[in-house]
Amino acid sequence: MSKNTNPIEKFVIRYSIVILVVAAAIVLSVSVYLSYNAYLSASTPSDNSAASQIPTTFDKETSDRIDQLHTSDDESVSIPQPTGRISPFSE
Repeated sequence: MSKNTNPIEKFVIRYSIVILVVAAAIVLSVSVYLSYNAYLSASTPSDNSAASQIPTTFDKETSDRIDQLHTSDDESVSIPQPTGRISPFSE
């Protein structure tokens, strides 16, 4: 005697490899899509999060200290030699 089989069971048995490949392709496509969306959201920050916390203006004391600095072309700057040590850079 032959076994009585359901038509749905016959379909699943006949196309089981095709069903497996289609299911795997769908899962892979969804995972690639979700990963790409996560990458895009992480690599393009919003404008609100890029606000600088560093002040861009100087107070009077800092401005005066900057004005007192010399340029590298200024030869009239005297550098005090440390006492008790020999400078390896002097001739």
